[in-house]
Amino acid sequence: MRIELLLTALALVAVVLAVPAVLAGPGAAGLIPLLVATTYALAVVVAVLRIGGRGQSAALRESLRSAGYRPTYDLLLRGVLRRARRWVGADEPSDTTAPVSVLMRQALTFRLLDRALLLAVIYPLFSLLIFWGTTGLDAVLGQTIIIAAADPWWTGPLALAVILLIAGGPHYIALGERHLRGALAGMAGYLDLIAFAIGGSVLILMDFPWFTTSAILAVGFAALWAFSGFLAGVPAMAVATVLALTGPLAFALHGLLPGAAAFFGAALIALVAALIHLIAVDVFRSRNSPDIAGALAFGIPVITMAAALLLVPLGETGDWSGAIRISILILIVAPVVNVIFDVISFTVTLAFTERGRHGQTLLWAFADIAVAVFLFLALGSTLVCATAALEWLSGTPFVNLERLLDSTWNTSRYWWLYLMMFSTLLPSVVHVSIAALSLQSLAPASWREALCTRIDAARNGNISARLSAPLTLAALWTGCLALVFGAIAGILMILWNLGLAWGVVWYRQWLDMLVVWGGGS
Repeated sequence: MRIELLLTALALVAVVLAVPAVLAGPGAAGLIPLLVATTYALAVVVAVLRIGGRGQSAALRESLRSAGYRPTYDLLLRGVLRRARRWVGADEPSDTTAPVSVLMRQALTFRLLDRALLLAVIYPLFSLLIFWGTTGLDAVLGQTIIIAAADPWWTGPLALAVILLIAGGPHYIALGERHLRGALAGMAGYLDLIAFAIGGSVLILMDFPWFTTSAILAVGFAALWAFSGFLAGVPAMAVATVLALTGPLAFALHGLLPGAAAFFGAALIALVAALIHLIAVDVFRSRNSPDIAGALAFGIPVITMAAALLLVPLGETGDWSGAIRISILILIVAPVVNVIFDVISFTVTLAFTERGRHGQTLLWAFADIAVAVFLFLALGSTLVCATAALEWLSGTPFVNLERLLDSTWNTSRYWWLYLMMFSTLLPSVVHVSIAALSLQSLAPASWREALCTRIDAARNGNISARLSAPLTLAALWTGCLALVFGAIAGILMILWNLGLAWGVVWYRQWLDMLVVWGGGS
């Protein structure tokens, strides 16, 4: 298992459980043992996998034998940074001591925008579908029902299974080419299409509403593109835009064509526009004009959405009105706003980690978290402003923002919304997790050497060592994470008692003012 998967998994568990524990105060004391136990259980699983792999085991022992905190941090960070740069297409900085602004600009690539678009499409929709599919409750936004409660209950898990079925397309082809023989071998190249046909048939037979079907397909295709080609986020955003704008286009054409023909014509127009969008972006990318390619990738969905809002009278769309508004809000607006802050967050994290390798490591890690929290708050403000702008452009209300802000205090119904916004914090949390795990170097050298000996014995088949090594290693990791995230939680508690609660109230009042200034309902 790659080290970044370990860091991300442990960080997600720590933050998702720690935040409600901190904000709920003394009444959430029972969450703390659950947080520690869950983190430890996951750490045991990861430790078993890493001890069992030859390369992972060698890297594990090397990090345990590091002479000090900085060498351990650099060792853990090196592989993560290498893969992160490859993921966003950024070269290693020639001067890692350059100002933060310079390091951020070097990390800002077209490939980063593409990957951020991919996550921005997947994250809001998948968060929403996870909530709906696992709880069986209505997925609501204020007073607007986005997805009605699953009826019967198993339709929710079935929808999530369809997403996984479609997303696995490239893997089916690889497995088919490897294992199918004889007459079945010719089917290998079509297994992804067969999977899509099966998933699409399920959606048709279950008669899912338009927005639910659009969300399932958008997430499925976005996840599929995550594993294929250079362009991943751009086609995912193009599909999301097509699905969101088919409804308004169909309504615009319904006066010229009968219902089914209007819908078919709208889908055809949207698909052609999406293909032109993809071709234009790819042409400029291949001609080494990443700035123009990025502007097109980001700007075309915004322009087409604005045109639809101005040209289609959404207030007259009747029964389609709710689905059209929610589709535009969730499939276009939320991804576009999210991608801006995700790109900024990722470039800040890359720059701060580079500076942290040269000293004051924990300071840079905490500064990264502070910037991420600020971006998180700015993201909430921007989403409110964007929704108000939608209402201004269309001349019709999209969602009752006042009621929405009141109801979001109910975290049991809106954890999907907070999870959606959490993507902005994720790079910073991974950075802090690296800094936390590096604290293992502060354990006595003799103790760490004994643990390395136990890991060697486990690899050689010693039954006792196979049991004790992952349990001990997981305890070390959990202790390191608990020390740092516990310190963060303690600081938050102190700030809360000193007036952070007032700050939360002020932020809520600030959002209310934005609603009033925007003329929203």
